[in-house]
Amino acid sequence: MKNLVMILIDGPICGIHFKSYIDEKKKSGDGSEDIKKLRLIRKDELVVVQGGNKQLSAPVTFERNPQRVFLPHGIRKVVSLVIDNSGFRILVEKKGRLHLIRMSTLGKVSSDHMLPISCSAVCGPHDNPEASKAELINYGDDNVLLLRDCNGALIPLIRNAIGGYCEPLFLGFTGMQHLSVGLRYLKPNETSSAVISSAPIEKGSKNDTARTGSKLILIASMIAPSPESIQPDLPSLMQLILYCDAEGVKSFLRKLTELSKQMKEDEFKKFVEEKIMRLRADGNRTIVHAAIMGAFARTNANQADVEPSNNEVPGQSLLTLQEALDMTEADAHREKMDRQWKNMIAGAVSDGAKQLAKEAAAAAATSKEARSKEEPKPKEVVESMEVDDLISGKPVADLKLRQKNSIEILKLFAENEVMQRCLTDLLHVRDIHGHTPFISAIQNRAYGAATVVWNSMLKLFKKSCVYDFTNLVYNSSIHSDDSPLFILCYNDTCSFTWTGDEHINQDIFECKTCGLTGSLCCCTECANTCHRNHDCKLKRTSPTAYCDCWEKCSCKALR
Repeated sequence: MKNLVMILIDGPICGIHFKSYIDEKKKSGDGSEDIKKLRLIRKDELVVVQGGNKQLSAPVTFERNPQRVFLPHGIRKVVSLVIDNSGFRILVEKKGRLHLIRMSTLGKVSSDHMLPISCSAVCGPHDNPEASKAELINYGDDNVLLLRDCNGALIPLIRNAIGGYCEPLFLGFTGMQHLSVGLRYLKPNETSSAVISSAPIEKGSKNDTARTGSKLILIASMIAPSPESIQPDLPSLMQLILYCDAEGVKSFLRKLTELSKQMKEDEFKKFVEEKIMRLRADGNRTIVHAAIMGAFARTNANQADVEPSNNEVPGQSLLTLQEALDMTEADAHREKMDRQWKNMIAGAVSDGAKQLAKEAAAAAATSKEARSKEEPKPKEVVESMEVDDLISGKPVADLKLRQKNSIEILKLFAENEVMQRCLTDLLHVRDIHGHTPFISAIQNRAYGAATVVWNSMLKLFKKSCVYDFTNLVYNSSIHSDDSPLFILCYNDTCSFTWTGDEHINQDIFECKTCGLTGSLCCCTECANTCHRNHDCKLKRTSPTAYCDCWEKCSCKALR
């Protein structure tokens, strides 16, 4: 429309010249072809546009009739849609998977990427119309795109090396009640550190740089575990688990057991549904998933889940002698503990350890009365807690203690009577990757947590059908490489652990998804763990190399 200049009007017909002819006429000064170059157009088809280069703050023109845009073939459902200056960004469901499509206003698809996430975990179950819907958020900006799931949690959309999207990271947040995003384009010579508080965010004297440059995004959100009350009666169980506060979870379960005896059955059922069953962290993770995400270590230096020795009972954690002195079960199971101590003494290396073990056994046998006086009763423990600690819990910072507390929280769930009834349903819920809690524990190498979940499954589903139990162990809808048995067989250590930067003869792979191409490669162990389900193939070059997986991604096999 900006290329047309109106010359005359005759009723509903207008005579116009193209702007290109007007420019040529100004240069040559010849207007003999004005009649020949005149074009007739209906007046209704023209829209007046203001001239000048000043950017307008409000729309000037509107389409008289809405334009129909046809969606691509194969779309089952449109989940969410946002608009920016270049067209539409559409989140759709195709063949049971989520796709993110960019489409122009004329209906031309410029990109179509499948998201590596579970559709049901993001959008919620189809049979629950009351559940919130997943939505895309971009605030009208081409460079901003956020995805919130049905629980209100953010899902990071991070690009991979081939232009697609990586598997979302675990943020450790619950659903966000309110969300706002601020965007500022940095100056050409302005840099920003990873810490948001040290980034220069003052408003510059000049206008923002081109939108292809660097930008700083600040996300502000309100996370309220119990938005319906200012001071809830019970703390948020999910928040306590994310804090890895084992004592807080123990107090919560103790109070929950008391309420089960005081409240009516229907009323207590609704209470459990609200306080336990509906709780979700980001990635549609239940309280069991959240505990598992804290039950594994990234490196061996922070590993607290030590494998049991041959003389210990499988499934039990290693206890130091100092912890054995504080065990309240020592007196009730005297004979059982004596046998375990004898096995520990037999497997000890130093004479000093043997002497400490004997002293521990003697002290545990004679300290029942002293401990009963010193330790407060469960009711007194709840009453003596600070109000703030009871509501929000105490965050744990030590990595080893966080892992140990997470495993302890899973054990508390397995031992509590109320939680045992909830585990029947919680162990069936699948996270954003389509994994049940047991599969998630195997995926993340949280073998201590996997042992606790497995023992709970054996107790809960001992009398159930084989299909119901098998569905917890393996999901037929996920890729065969995600099978727990496959993962256990291939969960080996990265070869870089012992080779370092020295080249050795080994099978090497290239992963186009993560950018491990050219001179970069990965070993067999990383190909079957970190790059599983990626575009990863055996590299047909000289096998003398070392693994570069840690340079491109967070290597899961490097210890």
